[in-house]
Amino acid sequence: MAGLDASARHRDLAWSAGQYVMHVGDNLRLHGERFAASVRTGPYLFEGNDQNAVAEAREYHLVPLEGALWALDVTGPLRRGLPRGSRRGCRAAPCEAG
Repeated sequence: MAGLDASARHRDLAWSAGQYVMHVGDNLRLHGERFAASVRTGPYLFEGNDQNAVAEAREYHLVPLEGALWALDVTGPLRRGLPRGSRRGCRAAPCEAG
């Protein structure tokens, strides 16, 4: 994204590129935590979250792109550690590892 304005928004999208980077990092962390919990404790039921409420609470609009990219980089081990197909699913239903 060098040379691009990460705070710019496409007219059809609610968030800027930087805000979407924050969203992806948060989703990886949240799903990683849930997957780890299901591996350690067995299936459990959890509710999804309101992505806009998370964005507001985490103040996505105030985080510079460099901070968002750092947060995404920190989740790297989660991206590599989750089995294929476990990155999505487990939403508002019993979450089972494997």
